[in-house]
Amino acid sequence: MTESETLVVRSDEPGRLPPTAPTRIAGVDLPLGVLVTADPGFSDDPAAPTQRAWMSAGQLDDPTALWWRLARVFPETGLWPLVVQSLDDPRNPGRPWSDGEFSDPIEPVRSAEEFFAEVLPGEQAPSDPELEGLEWRYPAGFPGMAATLRSDSETVQVPRLTLPSGGILLVPTTRPSDVLSRLGWLGATNHHSPADLTVVLRSWEDRFGTVPVLLGFDVLGVANEAVPTSGDDLDRLVAEHYAFCPDNVDQGTDDLAEYGEQIAGSPAWTFWWD
Repeated sequence: MTESETLVVRSDEPGRLPPTAPTRIAGVDLPLGVLVTADPGFSDDPAAPTQRAWMSAGQLDDPTALWWRLARVFPETGLWPLVVQSLDDPRNPGRPWSDGEFSDPIEPVRSAEEFFAEVLPGEQAPSDPELEGLEWRYPAGFPGMAATLRSDSETVQVPRLTLPSGGILLVPTTRPSDVLSRLGWLGATNHHSPADLTVVLRSWEDRFGTVPVLLGFDVLGVANEAVPTSGDDLDRLVAEHYAFCPDNVDQGTDDLAEYGEQIAGSPAWTFWWD
């Protein structure tokens, strides 16, 4: 069984970004950093904040210990940590963190259930042209949401995973599930908006204790407290995953049952959007 640690996943208000010089927050030493700034060219709102996050100035070979120290003090700092990686493209190294490729922060306005029902409407084609073709997997429509497996919305039992090399990103937020909409992260832009990704992450955080731990140009990694292992709830979870990230299946196993075996009871999931 994977060891876990209890983390509080609520902060009273989003934190202030640390300075770029080496500093200390809530008793945790930070290395030299840079501010992640949105390019106004991607903005539709001149009043939208441009400074979105603090990021370590260099890659860390093993960011695991620092991630845990920062996650433990999240209630004090209002800064949720992520291990971040850049697009592997020598023509544009550092993307998206260095080029400001972020949309405006938007507060989600609908529920996860509404999102799932729109994306997997069954015989009725999705209203969004980008989602056309997904309905054939679920001809009867969205089968409903998997049951809640936890009761405490303030804390999660996070598995003690070893994290890959990368930078450390600190995002001002009141809960971990909101980091994508706070950033305006566009890694899934061919399918979903940051706000829609956030409504799903909020729901998974509440039901499964899911928190984001890794973020790349088009990759998201999460850790889970409790996940369905079999039966109807696993089938419903597969449908949720397919609505959230169809590329995991369509460009992966291409088989829903096999994909279900991969995610059943797993302490960590990875999503990738083409």
